[in-house]
Amino acid sequence: MSDSSSNGSYFLALLLIIGMSGIGATAYADTDLKFGNAIKELKVSGDFRLRYDDKIFRGDSKAGKPDTPVFRERLRLALDLTLPSNFYVHTRFASGTSEQTSTNQTFGNEATQKQFWIDRAYVEWVANPMIKLYGGKMANPLWTQYSSDAWVDADINPEGAGQNFNYLLGDTNIFLNALQSPISQTTTPHDVYLFSEQIGVETKLPMDSRLKLGFAYHDWYNINRSTVTQLDKVATYPSAPNPKQQEGNRRDSNGAIIDPFYVTELTAELSGWVGKIPLSLQGTFLENHGAKEIADAAGLNKEKQNKGYQMGAILGKAKDANTWEVAYFNKYLQTDSTIANWADSDFGDGGTNRKGHIVWVAYAPVDWLLFQAKYFQTKPIDRHAGASATTGNGSINRVQLDTVVKF
Repeated sequence: MSDSSSNGSYFLALLLIIGMSGIGATAYADTDLKFGNAIKELKVSGDFRLRYDDKIFRGDSKAGKPDTPVFRERLRLALDLTLPSNFYVHTRFASGTSEQTSTNQTFGNEATQKQFWIDRAYVEWVANPMIKLYGGKMANPLWTQYSSDAWVDADINPEGAGQNFNYLLGDTNIFLNALQSPISQTTTPHDVYLFSEQIGVETKLPMDSRLKLGFAYHDWYNINRSTVTQLDKVATYPSAPNPKQQEGNRRDSNGAIIDPFYVTELTAELSGWVGKIPLSLQGTFLENHGAKEIADAAGLNKEKQNKGYQMGAILGKAKDANTWEVAYFNKYLQTDSTIANWADSDFGDGGTNRKGHIVWVAYAPVDWLLFQAKYFQTKPIDRHAGASATTGNGSINRVQLDTVVKF
């Protein structure tokens, strides 16, 4: 069966489940909606987003790239099942183009049908109040916040196994999180894996505030000893169903990543209040200890391009009815600070080797509706490293206007 046929079958099954529940309540009152004996509860949820997205190329990056705004949509539908013995199955289906960092569908192409993909499918076992185990294509088991998209885009759902451990000691929670994710198997000379471990604490502070700290180590095992990254060259996307290569990491003539990636990450959040308004101060700091030195254009002044950070603040929280938020973040990601293909895809052209500012405002008139306006101002850090060396990418500003309906 083709991928498109499979996607259609999944979507049809979901519609039947939802439709049968409505039929049973109206025209056919004697019809029961039945599930397997093991299903104790089924929860259906999701969201739909309309987006106006405009990239504004400036300087020499503008050559051959007119400022052409696009309109996009995103649809996500989740089914969460509660089973006996503290087992749960989580599934989510989403629009998209088989790109790991986005579930957007761009309008156009003469109104052709859009695809629906398996975005998440995993099992969760709550072994006891302190331990949770996961397996499948899952929500990221590591603690992340907005600033964490410096190393991982919020749309990425890693595959493999994950573990959470929490221990409450007075007012302080100690946590350990881990992820083991196959990145590429059997198709390359060396299998590629991601092994991530995270340790952290969260504690109460005076004035009803909290501090949360996390330290993580991300080992991209064999990432520079494999041809896996040849599969995601820009030339093959979107004509071939391969992940998008984002700007940043240095690659050889075959498109393979040059440096090893052993990335340490320190993440911090201080949450409190300004009067009755919530305030979140966030920061993520990265360093790749496997990066090699890079020479400048003249072959001199060698240095490592291996550090990055994202820090800022969110005032308010647009979640409940008649709530709002405003935010500002500053971002700086050197070429080999982290794996570009997993970093945020909205910052400029996405990836690494870019610095700049992010500002947004959002308002929720009711708890199921959100309006948001977001602005990115970015430029490359090193014009002679990564993708910028060959594409001439300069300053890229970006405007996104979102309308989100949650259900």
